[in-house]
Amino acid sequence: MNYLRTTIIVMACYILSHGLVQLVEMPMQQRAMPDVAPFASLIYLPHGVRVLASWLLGWKAILPLFLGALASHIIFEPESMISHLSDSDFFFLLSLMIGAAVAVCAFELLMLIGLNLYSGPYRRVKWTGILLVGIVASVLNALGQSLAFSGIVLPEVVSQVFWTYVIGDTMGLIVTMVVLALAFRFMRKRPRNQRR
Repeated sequence: MNYLRTTIIVMACYILSHGLVQLVEMPMQQRAMPDVAPFASLIYLPHGVRVLASWLLGWKAILPLFLGALASHIIFEPESMISHLSDSDFFFLLSLMIGAAVAVCAFELLMLIGLNLYSGPYRRVKWTGILLVGIVASVLNALGQSLAFSGIVLPEVVSQVFWTYVIGDTMGLIVTMVVLALAFRFMRKRPRNQRR
């Protein structure tokens, strides 16, 4: 699959998952828990896209993930996007880049200790390994986002925001993995003549 097509697929998956969070999950979260930071979802589905794209593509996933995040903000949060860009908000773009790179960084960190969890033609899928990468990536993302937004987030809620990112990213990955597992199971159970 060529890189342009791969980029479009990853971006589309990111935009779809971000849209589900923005239009469905976040309104429900705000009603149930209005005290949680409005920019930190408790089930952040794009983290699942980050981890799985990085698992398949390695460093090549960073650009499509960044573009997917940028496009998602343009589509679903245009007013916040305009205010960020009109203020020349370097921290907003830094936040998007951190999010795009954290999963690859987590894979690379785990590789340094001898765990190569990237996808490969002769490797079986290790869901527990992917979950481990997702947790490491969510901690890296929480740290990075806390730094990127350190001037915006009040010091007394930094810990709450940090843990919301960790929980949201991890839950987003788990939900994404469960949905994929169910989809694969459904596809395997369909009779062959219906797959064509």
